[in-house]
Amino acid sequence: MQKKVQSFFHQAELFIIGLLLVIVIVFLLKKLVLFALIFMLATAIQYYTHKNRINLNFGHVFFLSILVARELGSLYAIILLVFAGFIPKAKTGDVDVPDLVGLPLEIITVFIVSFLNNVNLYLVGIPIVILYYFILFSVAKLLGDSLPEMATEIGLPFLMNIIYFTTISGPMATILALVVAS
Repeated sequence: MQKKVQSFFHQAELFIIGLLLVIVIVFLLKKLVLFALIFMLATAIQYYTHKNRINLNFGHVFFLSILVARELGSLYAIILLVFAGFIPKAKTGDVDVPDLVGLPLEIITVFIVSFLNNVNLYLVGIPIVILYYFILFSVAKLLGDSLPEMATEIGLPFLMNIIYFTTISGPMATILALVVAS
C-alpha cells in the first residue's frame, strides 16, 4: 500500500513539474505558441478545403498573415503564407498562375504592413485587400479564367477579407497585442 502511495505522489510530482515546464515555455515562447496556433488553424482549413475539392477560398491565410505581420513580424507572416497557404494548395495540386503571382505579392504586402504598426489596421487592410485582389483579378482575366473560377478564387476571398477587416480585425489585433505584450 505504501509503495502505491509513493508511486502516486511520484507521478503527481512529475505531472506538476511537466505542467510547470509547459507554462514556463508558453510564457517564454508566447509568440511562437501563438503563431503555432494560428498556423495550425490556417493550414488545417486550407488543406481540408483543397483536399476535398471544395472550390471555395475563404481568404483567411491572407488576412491572418497581415495580422501576424503587424503583431509578430514579417518573418512569421511569410512562413504562414508559404507553409499554411501555398504548400497545402500545391500539395493538393490546386495551384494556378494567379497563385504564383499572388504569393510574391502577399510576401511584399506583409513586409510593408509590418512597418505600419501605428496605422489603424482597418485603414491599412481595406486598401491592401482592394489592390491585391484587383491585381489577381487582372491576372486571371488576362489568362482567360472563367467567371465561376474567378468568383470562387478571387471574388469570395476578396469579400471575406473585406468582412474580416471591417468586423474582426480590430479585436483580433488587440488580443494578439495583449498576448504578445504580457
